[in-house]
Amino acid sequence: MITRRDGLAALDEAERCFDVLLAKRFVLESEIGASGKVKSCVVNGLISKFITKVAREENFVDADLQPDFAHRVSIRIRNQLQQILAQLQSSPRPNSSSWNICKNSIPREEDQPLDDLTLFLESLPVFSRLGLLKVLDLEGCDGLKEHHLENICKLFQLRYLNLRRSKITKLPKKIENLQQLETLDIRETAVSSFATKALVLPMLKHLLSGCTESTK
Repeated sequence: MITRRDGLAALDEAERCFDVLLAKRFVLESEIGASGKVKSCVVNGLISKFITKVAREENFVDADLQPDFAHRVSIRIRNQLQQILAQLQSSPRPNSSSWNICKNSIPREEDQPLDDLTLFLESLPVFSRLGLLKVLDLEGCDGLKEHHLENICKLFQLRYLNLRRSKITKLPKKIENLQQLETLDIRETAVSSFATKALVLPMLKHLLSGCTESTK
């Protein structure tokens, strides 16, 4: 995160850092405005390969995960969870045994198969590659538990979180870790909008709340 430095405001310091990246050719101009300023850019191909290599070695993010899956997950899109879980399970990693640890640690009735949603929710703290998740749509998720919310609070890049029509009754204090969160949807839940007023979410633009008769 860019902050004030050497008397420069945060925005000025960010522009200075961006100019350095351009000058060093870490990023390349892809669109220049009428004023001559760079409007958009792309990462240099060699730099992109280097970043991907380091990310894989550090197990930071799965570079092979499809872009839409890496940033957006909705339980309402058919087959998406199955495809995500299949990619995560088949990804060759030194710590791939974490997948089995995750599955074996979930309490369940004997011979009762694990559904994909449960596996996904329980895998959040295990697969750090999902730390770059920006959009998480859990509308209508009856299986959402308090410890799942604790795991969601570790997704620091999250911009959009939809908990509408889930069974949650309160938001954990750790939700303040989601400093990039812009939209929070808690409609048709037992969470009161008044309970969110004490939360510090500096980027929050849209708080969608309001319970129905069935959740009062």
